[in-house]
Amino acid sequence: MKKSDKKETVESPILKELDLVSKIAFNYGFTPIVAPKIIDDDRARAKTWKTSDTYINESEERLTLMRLFQNMAFAHIAQPPMLYMKKPFPGNDIKKKSNYLSCGLEILNVGRASAEAIIINTAWAILSECGCDDMRIEINSIGDKESFSKSERELHSYFRNNIHKLTPEMRQKFKENNLNIISSVEKMGGKENEEFLANIPKSVSSLTESSREHFKEVLEFLECLKLPYQINNNLVPNKYYSSHTIFEIKGIIEKSGTEITLCAGGRYNYLAKRAGYKKDIPAIGANIIYPKIIAPC
Repeated sequence: MKKSDKKETVESPILKELDLVSKIAFNYGFTPIVAPKIIDDDRARAKTWKTSDTYINESEERLTLMRLFQNMAFAHIAQPPMLYMKKPFPGNDIKKKSNYLSCGLEILNVGRASAEAIIINTAWAILSECGCDDMRIEINSIGDKESFSKSERELHSYFRNNIHKLTPEMRQKFKENNLNIISSVEKMGGKENEEFLANIPKSVSSLTESSREHFKEVLEFLECLKLPYQINNNLVPNKYYSSHTIFEIKGIIEKSGTEITLCAGGRYNYLAKRAGYKKDIPAIGANIIYPKIIAPC
């Protein structure tokens, strides 16, 4: 047995003093805990995936949670673990933004569509209370392993047939990670690129029956909660361990006046096993940023 796989006796302390944001998370069923520390083993396991993270060093933080879950560090709190933490985790080299705070919501060991609904609804409540405006949810699904494999084949065929439209740099990016090309083309803008993106095979078209049913349930939950959403076919996750739902909440922070991504999240059901642990742990998480002035520590 590897040293890192031994049972840990250290607990993740529950926050004793709650600020506005952690109180909202608590009221929605999340246990506010002190953010755990990223260790060298987490970094080593995440090394090959980090360049595909939507949030800086996201895989390191989630692997920290997987390690602690596997080692029963959350056994002392309500099950399944629904966790709220301030971000970034200790040991994450992300630089804090001076005007914003960030936090994370995670639900571990739940594969049902209700987990997506709880995470998104809680994030929406936090951002609403923090004064964010004109918000909307963008959402997509890559489904299970079978769905994603089919989607990748179709995507690869599409780009191969249209490779003459790509710059040498974009061709190289496609070789390195075929999903990255979608965001690269999207950022470039322009009518030609918009047409190029519009014809890209949609991942939702490749969903298996069970994956389609899961995504349908997620959307039905959002409709019941009266949360405005739109499907964004160009929304892509970390291809190496993500599954099913990917989402973002976009909106305006009053002082900035410009639309930004306030929340980014998704499922990572395959992370634990691909990182070398014994079994997969269904899980979903979200990273949120909010104005510092609204929620003082």
